[in-house]
Amino acid sequence: MMKTLIFSLLILTQLLPNTSLAAVQIKANLTGLVVIGSQSKQLNLLSNGSPLQTSKGIYFSGQQLNQEKQKVHVVAFLSNDMRQEQYWPFERPLSDPFEYKQNVYVMDVDGQTYRQQSDSWPKASWRFPRYSEIISTEKSLLVCYSRSPLWNGPERGGCTAPEKNWTIAIDWLMISPQICNDKLRIRRFTQKPPFMLVQYKLDTGEKEAEKIVGDDTYDLCAVQFD
Repeated sequence: MMKTLIFSLLILTQLLPNTSLAAVQIKANLTGLVVIGSQSKQLNLLSNGSPLQTSKGIYFSGQQLNQEKQKVHVVAFLSNDMRQEQYWPFERPLSDPFEYKQNVYVMDVDGQTYRQQSDSWPKASWRFPRYSEIISTEKSLLVCYSRSPLWNGPERGGCTAPEKNWTIAIDWLMISPQICNDKLRIRRFTQKPPFMLVQYKLDTGEKEAEKIVGDDTYDLCAVQFD
């Protein structure tokens, strides 16, 4: 995922919707220690990204050591009352879990998605390119994938909304596409400036506007179009 990396203690604070723990803060650090209000729980995780809070409980992705002291990629679950925890192993590195239409999914580094069904995670129908990340699940699923970090690599960048039936091809790298006032904004990546900020309609993927921006433009929503 092309997110800012923080090598010191990572504190993730979010609110639990639709549970008895609503308005209680959740904090999780890189060692898997989860704090909910005044209670804490040590999960068997070496690292974790942004937790996903659902009405059933909290989902994490990360790694743990198996009996051979080898790192295994896992999805972890912690019930809202912190009494139940469960782990599912995966072969490939994972994205943060995400929820879409009341189903919980996870995506591996190769772009294959998996949907939780009871106590298993079978492959889902969505398969996206490598270097994909979930941009939005609010109104429809929006996935974007960066070009290969190696300029001569085969992967090209773009975004796709599978249920809207559109895909756009545009190279981007390092700065993830952003949704700003129901518009998709992408900073096109080139080997040298100038860089172009391109805005698209979310419903159709149609290009709406573009503007030259500097290489220090990180907050795409702060850019004003004439």
